[in-house]
Amino acid sequence: MKVTILLYGQLIDKVGKNEIEVEDVANTEELIAKLTANYPDITQINYKIAINQSIITSTSQLNEGDEIALLPPFAGG
Repeated sequence: MKVTILLYGQLIDKVGKNEIEVEDVANTEELIAKLTANYPDITQINYKIAINQSIITSTSQLNEGDEIALLPPFAGG
């Protein structure tokens, strides 16, 4: 299974791109484990996870083609 990860803010700086694809993950816990293994610098940033434009608060199942956004804190006015 393949999911698309959209990155914003400081996460782009840590990963080097604003979008990545990840395969072979069944849920958000596996996704985060895979991301931190490949991009350990992202552990320095707090972020929320959104699946298909809905923020989640616990481990969630993923489906083929899901769009995942990692949302760091935003500031501005």
